[in-house]
This record gives sequence, C-alpha cells and structure tokens, in this order.
Amino acid sequence: TVSVLNWALIAAEIFASTMGPSPEAVVVGQKVAGVAANQEKWAKLNDKAKLAYLMDMQRTLGGMVEEWGQACISARGYKDAPEQHGGAFMLGPGMTGWALRQLIVVYKCLVDTGAPPRATKERIVNGQKVMTVHPLSMVDKMMFGFDVELWLEPGRAATQGECRRRTGVCAVLSAGNYEAPIDVFTKMFVESKVCVYARHENLAVSNRFVEPLFKALIRDGYFEVVQPGVPSANELVLHPKVDEVLMTGGAATYDRIVWGSAEAKAARTKRVCKPVEAELGAVSPYVLVPSDDWTDKDVTHHAGAVVGWKLLNSSAICASPQVMITSQYWPKRHAFISAVAAKLEAAPAIPVFYKGTKERADQARAAYKALEANGVTVMDVASAAERGDEFIKPVFIHGLTEKHLDSFSITNEAFAPVLIEISVDAKDPKTFLEKAKAAMNSSCFGSLSCTVMLPPQVEAALGGATVDAWLQELEWGTVGVNQWGGQGVPITTGVWGAFPKHVPEDIQSGIGILSNYLMFDHPQKQVLRGSFSDIAHPKGAADLSMSGMLKQFSHYTGTPSCWNFTKLLYAAVKAAL
Repeated sequence: TVSVLNWALIAAEIFASTMGPSPEAVVVGQKVAGVAANQEKWAKLNDKAKLAYLMDMQRTLGGMVEEWGQACISARGYKDAPEQHGGAFMLGPGMTGWALRQLIVVYKCLVDTGAPPRATKERIVNGQKVMTVHPLSMVDKMMFGFDVELWLEPGRAATQGECRRRTGVCAVLSAGNYEAPIDVFTKMFVESKVCVYARHENLAVSNRFVEPLFKALIRDGYFEVVQPGVPSANELVLHPKVDEVLMTGGAATYDRIVWGSAEAKAARTKRVCKPVEAELGAVSPYVLVPSDDWTDKDVTHHAGAVVGWKLLNSSAICASPQVMITSQYWPKRHAFISAVAAKLEAAPAIPVFYKGTKERADQARAAYKALEANGVTVMDVASAAERGDEFIKPVFIHGLTEKHLDSFSITNEAFAPVLIEISVDAKDPKTFLEKAKAAMNSSCFGSLSCTVMLPPQVEAALGGATVDAWLQELEWGTVGVNQWGGQGVPITTGVWGAFPKHVPEDIQSGIGILSNYLMFDHPQKQVLRGSFSDIAHPKGAADLSMSGMLKQFSHYTGTPSCWNFTKLLYAAVKAAL
C-alpha cells in the first residue's frame, strides 16, 4: 500500500521531470561544474601561489572590516544593543582576520621550509602524544593568553601533512550563527579541495561578504557561492560531482540532510551516501571544582565569567555553557548560585536572532516547573518588556541533583539563554572530578566542548599526573581548563570538532574537525590551559568596553598595523579595568 504522502511525492517528482530542472538546479550545476573542472589544478597548485591568495584576502578584508561588522550587527538585530556590537564584529571579520593571519604564518613556513610549523612543545601522557600548538609567537600570546595542547590519537606519531592529500569537491553549508568562513579555509588550505559555499539564510545580510573576500578564488574557478535557501543547498548536496559535504548546525538538520526522514533513519536508508562531515552542538558542561580555596573574590569573578560566555551572541553558540556541575558540599555553592543570578539579573535583555530561541527556552522552563516543589528553582530572570518582544532574558534553573542527570536540559541542547546547575554527591575534589567525568561522558548530550574551573591549589594537591589522567579520559573535542572551551574556535592551530565517537545513526556533536592549521595527521582533541583568575575573563554580560575591545581586535586582524595594535592594546586595558 502506498500512502497519500508517498503518492504526492511521486506526483511531484513526475511533474518536476516534465518541467525540467529548477532555476536553483541550473545555477548550482553550473557552479559545481566550474570548480570541479579545476579540482586537480588546485590540488597541484604550489604553496607560493596559495599564499598569494591568502594575502590578497587579508588585504581585501582590511578594507571592509567596518562595513562587514556593521552588517553582522544588523543581521542580529543588535542596533539597539550596543554592548553586543563587538561580539558581532568578532564572529565575522574578527575571526576571519585571525584565521587568515594564522594561515599566512603556516603558508610562509611551507614556502620557506616545505613543511608546516612544528609544535613548540611535545610530551607524552600515558602513551598519548600531546603537542603544544598555541602560542607560536608573542603576538599569539598577547591576543589569546592561554596555552593550547593538541592531544593525538593514542599510539599515533606526530606526523603532519597527510591531510593535504585530500582532494575533490566539497559542498560547504555555512553556519547560521557566525559569518567567518573558517570551514572553507580548512577544506581549501589545510586539505586541498575546491569548494562551493551555500550561504545560510539566517545571516544573509552579513555572510554576503564572503564573495568579495574570495573574489580571486572565484575568478580563477576554485571557489563558488550559491545563494541562501534550502532549494540551493539541497541541489548542492545532491549534485553528483560533489564528493563531500561539510555542514555546521544541529543534529536535527544533519538528520534531514543525511536521512531525510525518521522512517528512513530507522530503516538505515540514507538520502545522501557521500561523506558528510558535521560541526554540531552539545549540552556544554561547565565544571566548578570545589575546595576551601575559593574566595569571595573568586566567586564573583567566575560568576561573571560564566554569565559573559553564556550570553555571547544571544546564546546562539554551539559551545555556550549550559550545565554547571557543582558539589553539594562546596562551601561556596550557594554564594556562587546567588552571584550568577545577580549577574544575570543585571544583564540587559538580549536580542533574539536565531529561529526557535524563545521556544527552546520555553521548553526548558516547562520541563522543570513540576520540580519546584522538590527544591529545584526555575528562575525567569526579569522581563524583556523594556526592549520589546524581540528580546529575551535568560532562564536559570538550579538545585538539580544526580537523579536529574537524564533530565531535559542534560539531553537537549538549548541553543538559547538557558543555564542550569546540577550538584553531585562528592566531598573531595578527586571524587568530584570522577563523578563529573562520568556525567560529562555518559549523560550530557554531545562531545563538542566543556569547561573546567580548577583552582591552582587543587591542581597542585592532586598533582599534574592525576589531572592529566583525568583529562585524558574526557571524551570531549575541546576541554578548557580555567578557560571557556568555546575559546578553542579562534585558535586555528588547534582543532575544533566533536570527540571522535559519534556515528551517523546517533550524530550528536558531529563527525570531523575544523582548523588544524599545523596539519597534524591524527588529532583527537585539544585542551586549553589558562589562569584561574585571568583578567581577560568576562565580568558578566557584555558591556561597552568589552564590545569596543572586540571591535578593535577585528580591525587589527583585518589590518595588522602598529597603529591598530596600539588601539587594541588601549581597548584591552580599558576592558580589563
């Protein structure tokens, strides 16, 4: 028996076949054919020529930072939220400029030596090689003042460059929450693929700047852009000359692309059989290691940090902190919860620009309302009425315990200003870390990034070997120690992606990695290591001084002159005070 829906689909296909290809199919077909014809030429192109393309892009970017940044503000509806302007700049021209800078450094090394730069340090943790890949220079250290270690797959050698043998045509489905084309940079300059880029309609106002940025590569037939919208993206993914797809989004979008329907997924019948790499989100854990060493100043500092990172980009970030893990016996637990609540209350209402944000926040709120009689607090942080219906205030849920590790906001990414707190039954730091690890690896949805705030006194008492062994067992693609895991995105000499444990049938945080500009052959994950009391941590929701600093960073990366560096330094000092 054929259902009415199936008959309708068959009829639609017959009708489409009599009408000929759609306009989207014609345009996409021409663009794919154009880059496909040049895929071997791109793969064989020498590094000096590729370096010239990168330097041309950097010059082009320098002339459009302000215009592009303003478009990023407009795309998010941030006109009346000036404290958010710098974050919008950062996610467009800022990250683009920094990625270009790092690629130029790598390609200059390739031209001069025939190999990418080596790690600055190398060590072994229980048989697993760990390479320090950031900072590579004093400028790196000044821009991002923490270390990044790349952990290779256990038993693998620290070889580099095999990724450059990966050739073909890649369809890149861009993100709907940031504009920087770091996905394209990875496929074209770390691997050796030509690309067709599908702009996301959510940021159609601001991701249009990719075309002038890549104008030379478009002119020479190595790169193309198709217009926003599902029809164009669909034609691109299904085109027979496209060898691979790279998408950024959520698990549900991946399933629609790869499987098409829940029935097809259940039957293990793929709609798209070519490789599909996916950079997807997670329920990002934020672990606060308990001890008697926490001071009131530390509590205020870290409450501001988690709130600042939570509200960045209207919480539309795949690494946005979602579940704070604490100890029931931590002496500062209640003070910390109160401090977080106060920082959230003080935050301006934030604009909503990503579809479904309010609905997802409502779902989280509703999921825990029934638990309020059992000691759980569901806190609606004031009203957004002072700025209008297009703004939202955060939802803060605290008082959850280990028995709630299978609850809604542990197993569903919010991608909205939802923050929850769950405490575990652990009286000492070592027991706490073991319980936190189990919750992170087995209960939290996904494996993209996590954050661990570890007082130096606790780390010293546990010993470096114990901490390393704990980090080694974390199944997360990025682990931030005293630094937000999301800061791993702009560190392009590291890697960004899920821990390699997901499969298409249960995709969660995805498959594959971005960045890896040092071209290591067998990366497993990265670990950021920062200072517990880093003055660069946010003090709460974004303010005008932080916004100004991020905007100036974007101008510096677009035009890395001494004058722009001086202005950035002044803005950074102002933001830190």
